Amino acid sequence: MKKRIVVFLCACVMVILPSITVCYADEQTPEYCSVEAGCYKIKNIQTGLYLTVEAGEDNNMQKMVLSEQEEASLAQAFMIYPTEYGYYIRPESSVKSGRVVNAAADKIKTGAFVNIFDIDYDTTMMWCFSTSENGFVIHNASNKKCMMTVNKAGDIFVTNNTENPKIYWELERTAGTTAVVSYRVFDKYTDTSAVVNAGIFNPDNKSISKYGVTLFDSEGNKIKSYGKSTDTDIACVDVKFDLAKVLKTKLKPNTEYKCSFYAVIDGEKYTSGKKPFKTEKKYRKVLAYGIDVSSWQGSVDWKKVAENNIDFAILRAGFTDGTDNRFEEYYEKAREAGLDLGCYFYTYATSVSQSIKDAQRLLKQLEGKRFEYPIYIDIEDSNQLKINERQRTEICVAFMNTLAEAGYYVGTYSSLYWYNHMLDRQQIAENGEIWLAHWTEHTNAVDTYFGLWQYTSKGTVSGIKGNVDMDVAYVDYPSIIKANNKNGYYSELFGDADGDGKITMQDITLIQRFIAFTDVFENGNIQDKYKYDADNDGEIGMSDIVLLQLTVAGLKQ
Repeated sequence: MKKRIVVFLCACVMVILPSITVCYADEQTPEYCSVEAGCYKIKNIQTGLYLTVEAGEDNNMQKMVLSEQEEASLAQAFMIYPTEYGYYIRPESSVKSGRVVNAAADKIKTGAFVNIFDIDYDTTMMWCFSTSENGFVIHNASNKKCMMTVNKAGDIFVTNNTENPKIYWELERTAGTTAVVSYRVFDKYTDTSAVVNAGIFNPDNKSISKYGVTLFDSEGNKIKSYGKSTDTDIACVDVKFDLAKVLKTKLKPNTEYKCSFYAVIDGEKYTSGKKPFKTEKKYRKVLAYGIDVSSWQGSVDWKKVAENNIDFAILRAGFTDGTDNRFEEYYEKAREAGLDLGCYFYTYATSVSQSIKDAQRLLKQLEGKRFEYPIYIDIEDSNQLKINERQRTEICVAFMNTLAEAGYYVGTYSSLYWYNHMLDRQQIAENGEIWLAHWTEHTNAVDTYFGLWQYTSKGTVSGIKGNVDMDVAYVDYPSIIKANNKNGYYSELFGDADGDGKITMQDITLIQRFIAFTDVFENGNIQDKYKYDADNDGEIGMSDIVLLQLTVAGLKQ
């Protein structure tokens, strides 16, 4: 029987990586050690039990537990291999689906459960190893202070408690199992190409001489093939192809294709077989480039930002228990620099009532301001993992509806992971816009449900010290918001005091009240002066009332 050779597609970016050593100067951060790429059993030293993928259907969010050793169990065999930021730990039982061990939260904190999830080149899915006299410690790459451990129920989760006796593990090298050739679907499609992320698992360190990709039409007829010669015997190889570039061909929009990945190992060709994919109906054109900021960015030179080809900024207004102390400053200076603006509110809410209170707090901050981009609720806090998908979705909808009723164009911000597994994305999209956070070069959110995409947290922009979140807009929000009189914008019909798009007696009454109570309503307090200044002479007086009376009577257009 042949030794195992696995060929798969995954969301990785590195081309070829050996075992790595990651060291940090921070005294509070341990020195990480190299782990030789290969197949292992992972034993918890305190309990003597083995890390195990819970039996059942092979699907996302598959649970991790500890159990007694089983000699030939795929559920206890894991492929460990390096990436740029840490190691993937891939269960043998999930190799066909391309899934890896993952800490189930966007911002990893103590208490996040460890499970199996589709590989996505996210650091929550990567792990680092350090050694001690007690054994290996397995750290999550997105938050090095969080270490893999086990609770009383046998569930696997992460903790920052270095005194926890169950954070120590032993890695037992084991052989690969029967041959499987498989891969996941593509990372990103457009109307002209598809990005293919591929990998080769080679546990016996055989010689890899060539690998490549072949494109087929929907009937399985070969279109073109690409191959790359190499000379390596490392246990894991990760590669990435842009089909349009390597095949020198343009894919048609809204078209079904098939593709396979292959590798030649010790003179024998292994192939993934033909798997289908479909290009987008049309290319999503980027309409504007922007950033999103909070007080963490400190002092910002907004003029320099605007000169750096930035069209818009989404400002953090506040959060459940406070306001962003830079919001007012950012709003005024970004507005002076000519940027279009939107804002977001970070919620810790775990109930609809708290979400409504959050929205009401935000409404007070928005008074007297205009925004060309939506007003978003930001939902991603680990505190909300203890409630269910329906409750999290209701929190978003309640927040958006409260703002929408007050005349605002609204939306929700969260990550790809949350939209796919923590929220009812369809229900949210029915009640507002979607702002997607997915920090990658090519988002695998291949449909067009999101209007704003935050594609990195490590952007650099002149005028801002350090890193900043970067975004692109696929929707012309400024035009939509202004045309629909949202976010502080009203119809620029001079004399339309009530903003209903027409001149009526109600407008005359409102202007009369304004003139009669000038000691209360001073000109400077009117946000949209043209609504009262019917004759557009810069002053509000009896001439405006006379003009409106003639208009209502049909004697003046």
